[in-house]
Amino acid sequence: MDSSLGLRLVTITLAFIHIGHAQDQKGFISLDCGLPANELSPYSETYTRLSFSSDENFIQSGKIGRIQANRESKFGKPYRTLRYFPNGTRNGYNLSVEKGRNHLIRAYFIYANYDGFDINPMFDLYLGPNLWDTIDLQGQVNGTRAEMLHIPISNSLQICLVKTGTTTPFISTLEIQPMGNDSYITDSGSLKLFFRRYFSASKNFIRYLNFNRILSLFFFFSLSLSPMFRLLYCVSCGSVHLSFAANLLTPLPKPIFNVYDRVWDSYFRNKWTQISTTLQVNNSNNYSPPKAALTTAATSTNAYAPLTIKWNLSNVFSQYYLYTHFAEIQELQTNDTREFNLNWNGNHYYDLLVPPKFKVFTVFSESGGSCKGGECSFQLTRTNRSTLPPLVNALEVFTVIHFPQPETNETDGMLCT
Repeated sequence: MDSSLGLRLVTITLAFIHIGHAQDQKGFISLDCGLPANELSPYSETYTRLSFSSDENFIQSGKIGRIQANRESKFGKPYRTLRYFPNGTRNGYNLSVEKGRNHLIRAYFIYANYDGFDINPMFDLYLGPNLWDTIDLQGQVNGTRAEMLHIPISNSLQICLVKTGTTTPFISTLEIQPMGNDSYITDSGSLKLFFRRYFSASKNFIRYLNFNRILSLFFFFSLSLSPMFRLLYCVSCGSVHLSFAANLLTPLPKPIFNVYDRVWDSYFRNKWTQISTTLQVNNSNNYSPPKAALTTAATSTNAYAPLTIKWNLSNVFSQYYLYTHFAEIQELQTNDTREFNLNWNGNHYYDLLVPPKFKVFTVFSESGGSCKGGECSFQLTRTNRSTLPPLVNALEVFTVIHFPQPETNETDGMLCT
């Protein structure tokens, strides 16, 4: 099972109109890489209402490119332009961040044959002098992304693109968003996103919501995993419920806020049963998963069978951190009990969990864990006194990534050149 973050584009046209409220974007850096000088900057992105700016003040190299004209209609505005680097081995961005604060760092790479060569590039992505990820567009017809959670050790952060072969590095968007410091804590190292999903059969996506009125075109990426872990990624979508059908007008009754603009992907298996609620679920804790991700949950169709989630990774030495979100979203009868244990790779992970009624409870890893042979198993098993099967609403999985070298050069502060 290939568990890389390679993405395959699926284009579905969806429309909706909604009245909502603005969310604070303080500290957000959202760069439209390669935005031409004659276009408005900053601008409010149509689909999410995130404020995107030109990258010209953050980089001194590279050339501006634009995806093929016949493909522009398939992408939101930030993903139609790009900056590519035909000269030099290392090029990159110098960004101001808050030292010691956790940040979500995300980059999108939409090739779409911008150069007319129809050769999908491959290159490395670095955080200062440290390798973050290898960006391989081969087999990823339309694009990919890289995402991590990282605490900078200085007020300056460098994101570098490094040429490793004959193809030219490029970047479409770069986003940095401050997170709460009481969440996603590791013993050491940063967290590279492996997957983030909520359990629903709806094929819907959840992303940042920050708009007053929207008529939106959505584009989705499918994570290249086995059929069991087929996920969908959204390049530019609001945090809303959507129907998986073309040209469907969907009125939405209320705003659904998604703090930090994390992208949540729906996932479900045939052997599971979905439960849901129309009632409000309290999402207040250090992780604040969006309420929309908590209003559905998966349970085992066989009430006595464990609910098992499996994945694997080619790097058998990877260390994982899990963040699992639970909320009881059914009105239980007086004599009903839902209680279960969590097992991680056959070992006790958390015992006697009773999800609180209509309120989130997050179980998180206090230290990194590995999987024998790279094969991971997360299992929810009902206790003997439970009358109901276990449930799970949402799950985030990260791998640990270590950056051994200082992020910045103490002399000139720049390590991308």
